[in-house]
Amino acid sequence: MEKEELYTKEYMNEDAGVLIEYYLITETISEEYPELKSYGVKINKVTHYDGGRKSAEMKQINGIFYRRRDAEEFLEKISRNQVTPVILSDVTEDYIIENMERKRIMLHKKSAAVQSAAV
Repeated sequence: MEKEELYTKEYMNEDAGVLIEYYLITETISEEYPELKSYGVKINKVTHYDGGRKSAEMKQINGIFYRRRDAEEFLEKISRNQVTPVILSDVTEDYIIENMERKRIMLHKKSAAVQSAAV
């Protein structure tokens, strides 16, 4: 089951009427284990034009994170940088790669410290 909650909304350009909404998406991974959750994000961008016309863009990516805190940190970063639906996939991929590299470096440093201590 999917649950959507508004995280924040930002006006990209108030004069032009561009509103971007950022949502946290929570999904239950298994009916058998309802406490197991995955988290994703959704971005809605609505542009209001003179004369009452408007356009909307939306992008949602589910199951990016398994900790709510990680999803909220990502939402904070993308909302602060006013990421739009068009580039959400690229930004998400870059974020995941950066975090994997950072964790790899941390594990390497820990491993080196343990080896040094053992000597």
